[in-house]
Amino acid sequence: MKAFLFTILIACSFVLQAGELPLKGSHSVIFSAASPEGQHNAAHEAQRYAAIHAIEQMISSQPSAIRQLYNDRKPYILNDILALCTKATNTQSINAEKDEVTVTFSAVIDEDRMKDLLQKTQPVQANVKLESVDIAVFFTARNAAALQKQSQAVIQTNDLKKSKETSEAEAVADTVVQSNASVAERATKTTGAATVVTADQITYRLDPPAREEFGTALTARFAEKGFEEIIDGAMLDASALLDEAYGGGNVIPAKTWRSIITSLRTDVPSVQYVVVGTLDMGTPRVDEATNMWVIDATVSGKIYKMTGELPRLVAALSPQTQKAKAADQLQAKKRVLSGLTPLAADEILAKLKAKNLIKSN
Repeated sequence: MKAFLFTILIACSFVLQAGELPLKGSHSVIFSAASPEGQHNAAHEAQRYAAIHAIEQMISSQPSAIRQLYNDRKPYILNDILALCTKATNTQSINAEKDEVTVTFSAVIDEDRMKDLLQKTQPVQANVKLESVDIAVFFTARNAAALQKQSQAVIQTNDLKKSKETSEAEAVADTVVQSNASVAERATKTTGAATVVTADQITYRLDPPAREEFGTALTARFAEKGFEEIIDGAMLDASALLDEAYGGGNVIPAKTWRSIITSLRTDVPSVQYVVVGTLDMGTPRVDEATNMWVIDATVSGKIYKMTGELPRLVAALSPQTQKAKAADQLQAKKRVLSGLTPLAADEILAKLKAKNLIKSN
């Protein structure tokens, strides 16, 4: 077997910059050796499909909302996405025995520009009208203030059992709210040996300054992208109800939901959807290698339709996590919020666009 390699485009220095996603794909096409243009046309076809395969492999690794946006817009947005590719190379190989040409496409694409393109372009759907409605976004910022461990020791010998309940608190914090909804139980079963069942309970402390900073940055990100119908929920009375619920865990009671719906219909009757969730700030710690403060933060949430007696779940946001380092805790906190805001905003916009709830001006 004889194989020949040709480089169609000289590669640039392939060093990924911040926000760049790598692309790589291959495609093979059989050509007619008898035709003077056969090999050239086959190479051209293989090159295009290799690029398409590279795009789709990259999309397959993205969150579900981005994948859905791409699939909805694919018929006419593909060329625009390819136009965003940079540092592209096309490597061609010929299999003379099979009269087959194979092209491998490599490039990078700017992640933010790609997401902006997907979010701004309308999907190809017949008889679908986008709902331009007001949407309120509520996030509760909180810190994991304490972790309590409760354990039950069981001594089992044949048919005789004795149990002794013990509990211990691993951490104590000022003014904390115990979370009954954040209990994870672990159990083991043995014969003639001790069995220990433990239940961990997380307690939270609300962080209003973090919520203020995060909410302001989210609103600015939405406005920057042209979405004026998204309202900062921190300005509404319902925000206090959600803070109270999330301060005690991850479950919003039905009674609280009814109060939230009543409050929203009084303050802003035009709101039909709400985004609710939590901004969980990790405990600051010192990185031993750099002696700098490190903070982790995670945003998670859900989108609900509020037009009925009780909310109806529309979509769940993929959790977004960020880590930041700084010389002091305050700067580390500011940096982690700064890095997390665009991730959370883009995830919210992608989900809303995928569900046809918002449209660009």
